[in-house]
Amino acid sequence: GEGGAEGRAGGYGFQLTFFRVRTRIGEDNPSRFAPRQLILAHAAIADPSIGRLRHAERSARAYPGLVEAGEGRTSVRGEDWFLEGGDTVLGPYRTNIETDEFGFELVF
Repeated sequence: GEGGAEGRAGGYGFQLTFFRVRTRIGEDNPSRFAPRQLILAHAAIADPSIGRLRHAERSARAYPGLVEAGEGRTSVRGEDWFLEGGDTVLGPYRTNIETDEFGFELVF
């Protein structure tokens, strides 16, 4: 998702992107640790108070309950980062992102 929000220092812009990638590695391996799918995430916030873009990335192999992407509705989690919701086409969606440099919790 992308968008904007108002804060103490004025307008902020944000971007949050999750990708699920099927690796085809470990297809025949019964271990739940086999890297059959990866979840990649990128989060950014445009902060006018510092005049630059802050961003962070995460990647991990899919692991139920910790790193996963649902089917049929928006539900993706990369450890403590998540995006969920969208029970209708218009939302609402809920996300929470925390990094060493920035964080945001949004409902849109």
